[in-house]
Amino acid sequence: MAVQRPSVHVDQRQAVELDQPAPYPVHRPLIGQAQVHLSQRPLEEIGTMAASRPTKRKASCDKEKPRMHSSFRPRAKKTQTGYRKGKMTESGKAKASRMRKFGVCLRCKIYKAPCDTDDECHSCAKVSGSARIFKFRCSRAKLSDVVLARHSNGRFNQWQADYRRDYDWSMNYYDVDMLWNLPGVGPLSVRDGIFRLQIREYIPSQNEDTTTYRWVNVAGQSVGFEQPPYAVYDTNGFEAAFRPWLAVLMPMIEQRGILDRVQNDDIALLTFREAMRMRTSSNLLDSALKLLCLSLASQGYGTVFSNNVPGIHEVDHKSMGRTAYETYNRDSRDRPLPTAIAHTVDVGILRLLKIYQDHCLKAIGDKIFKVNNNKPWFELFIAMFVLLWNMEYVLNSAERYIGCKDRTVHGSQVRSTVQKQIDEYRASFPNLLEHWTIFLRGFAPFQMARGNPEELRTMSQMDDSSFIYTMQVVSIIDRKGAAHYPPPHTSPLPTMNEWIGKLLKSAGAWP
Repeated sequence: MAVQRPSVHVDQRQAVELDQPAPYPVHRPLIGQAQVHLSQRPLEEIGTMAASRPTKRKASCDKEKPRMHSSFRPRAKKTQTGYRKGKMTESGKAKASRMRKFGVCLRCKIYKAPCDTDDECHSCAKVSGSARIFKFRCSRAKLSDVVLARHSNGRFNQWQADYRRDYDWSMNYYDVDMLWNLPGVGPLSVRDGIFRLQIREYIPSQNEDTTTYRWVNVAGQSVGFEQPPYAVYDTNGFEAAFRPWLAVLMPMIEQRGILDRVQNDDIALLTFREAMRMRTSSNLLDSALKLLCLSLASQGYGTVFSNNVPGIHEVDHKSMGRTAYETYNRDSRDRPLPTAIAHTVDVGILRLLKIYQDHCLKAIGDKIFKVNNNKPWFELFIAMFVLLWNMEYVLNSAERYIGCKDRTVHGSQVRSTVQKQIDEYRASFPNLLEHWTIFLRGFAPFQMARGNPEELRTMSQMDDSSFIYTMQVVSIIDRKGAAHYPPPHTSPLPTMNEWIGKLLKSAGAWP
């Protein structure tokens, strides 16, 4: 007698699904075995079934937490080292020569990829439109083209400011004490701010004016004064003594020239304090702060403090009216340095500025292009903030300096020299910011601080102070709003800093 099998109804769609191989165990009822309701199965079996089948993610209105960008996650160190095999061929030497002339594009420099001299190199063209992380154009921007600080002197028509040694010297030598003043601040400490200069009288040239100060006030009046012809005779000895004296002034400049200037700007004040805290462990931040202090000092002016030099007289600046240039707005009487001495002091500051500019650019290049297990985005962000603030400050000062020198004897040479310096600043802003955005490669740390702060803190290896700073900046912007909170000011005047706003936006601070 034939055994009748129980009929199991399976629709056509279910039959197709059962015939296909499943990535997980499929529990089919055995032939001749009755179906058992789930409530009648033991708990252990239910747990096994739940673990063996895929679970659908629950629909939620909450957004997924942002994760650390892959390019900022720690990676294993490379153990292999590549070596050149044999001598370069003639074609290889020719290509190397062309690449030294044109430069490697930023993407090939980061990924150590082969580059060529096309407008868009082959390596970038190959991944154009399909790159997962590096989604930027092929660019050959160079950090070496960035200008962070002033290097020219418009008053003496010097594109690269340098000491003058062509004076027709007389036999009169003097030692004079100089007190340095910061623009918008006034004299520094008398105890530490006095510097002794060895000066010598010279015979002025008939073809060049080296003894007068001239400018135009806001009322359109041409004003000025003249001091006797004195200059620094031994510039080598001057520079050897001048640099240690500037180092003594740095703490006073940081407090009165930087922190007091931004005391009403929450983000700038927090950032500069964080930079000063981190400077002991960061050569980049230490050089950036020194560069900023020297830029402020280079916009200052000297006052003769001793009374032993004949001919140097007192000037009432208040009677000359207000000007757009901050350095000439003095509400007191003082005895300004003779023009040639002021030029020597200015050159001494600018030569030291060039050294710190080179330090900063080299350190930025190392942070961006060298292989680091942990990419220091926070340190680089603070440094970029300080440097962009400085560049905006010197740019605004240069524009106002040109304005107050127009329609004077030196107006044309000042405009010719300083305008080229301004053009360098304006070209350096996008260059520096392009390197910053390429370093981030889409990573927005402040945006991640809003959604997943603990992972940001852990993966970035941030200390407590750095993490607190990040959360404070996010809190300030979220509370006041990006549209209602202007970017940090660079001077007492309501000047908006366009590029610091772009820096914050690229890092995800502006929502």
